[in-house]
Amino acid sequence: MRKVQQKLAKDIHKHFEMEKEARALADPSFSPEQLVCSLVEHEQFYSAVVFLAHALPKREAVWWACLCARTTITEDSSSDDIAALKSAERWVFTPTEENRRLAEKLAEKTEFLTPASWAATAAFWSGGSITGEQDTPVPPAPYLYAHAVAGAVNLSATFDARRNAEDLYRLFISQAMNIADGGNGELAA
Repeated sequence: MRKVQQKLAKDIHKHFEMEKEARALADPSFSPEQLVCSLVEHEQFYSAVVFLAHALPKREAVWWACLCARTTITEDSSSDDIAALKSAERWVFTPTEENRRLAEKLAEKTEFLTPASWAATAAFWSGGSITGEQDTPVPPAPYLYAHAVAGAVNLSATFDARRNAEDLYRLFISQAMNIADGGNGELAA
């Protein structure tokens, strides 16, 4: 996982509260990859997603959220939802303040109800200020974007009850691992 800066998993999971079952699997000597493999082996998918959202660099993490959210887009998806996803993708490729603020507006418009909305929120929470443009700037907490990424990915896996969540989790985690190794995450289902 060459894009992950930390060599030990404990240096990543110190930034968030792991679930009890996942903590029991987190050997202090584990590399990030070893921890993810252990979590997946024990079907602790939610925890693996949260861990990976914190492990990946910001743009890569938001890209992962976009890939997962894209799997939920159908012909019945609202134009606002599609626009929210596209705004997050636009920020990944061109991380400007203008694109970050557009993602904010579209996330709010979709009312934080869909994976695409959370992908856009992740882009917005990636830097800059989280207050209004005319207000005193307040930067987001260091890993706030990771919470939105994890929300987008976990929601994507469970968004459509007709789809197998375990299969989706395995695909999404494989995508994150590919991204962490320098790939684009675009793996076949």
